[in-house]
Amino acid sequence: MAEGLDLSGSAALTGLTPSDVGELERVAVVQSYTGGETIFTEGEPSPGMYIVVEGSVTLTTALGVEQVEVGEARKGDLIGWSGLVPPHEFSATAVSGGDSTVALLRTEDLARLSEEDQYLGRMMMRNVASVISVRLRESHTRTAQLVQQLRDQVPSGKGLRTRHKD
Repeated sequence: MAEGLDLSGSAALTGLTPSDVGELERVAVVQSYTGGETIFTEGEPSPGMYIVVEGSVTLTTALGVEQVEVGEARKGDLIGWSGLVPPHEFSATAVSGGDSTVALLRTEDLARLSEEDQYLGRMMMRNVASVISVRLRESHTRTAQLVQQLRDQVPSGKGLRTRHKD
């Protein structure tokens, strides 16, 4: 465990016992980044999941040759959960928004701890599923807003259907 690392306030660890959180802190790999530095890149293999310990992280995704911001993570937030879910590739790029620190929880460590303590494994997967669910809902909302904006710009909204009827 890194000296002074405290992950207990992270929503990603909701429901875990203090002992379980201590085990995760013990195996965590603490990494520090300066502003603008890339933490991980979309499409690359993921070694695990990250919890933001200090600072902020901007999440972007590729849209052609451009990077488009899709979210921001702050202290306690879970990012890079792709290491727990096949195909184990990052679904976004994470860039430090300033001096930031993250704790990497490696896939192999999480798998081992989950085998040893099924409660820990169940809670971790529940929390990851919750994060994915929230991000999916946010994505649906943004998509609906964009479709509405396009409809407002196109005369009569013709040609902008949200569903194709068979």
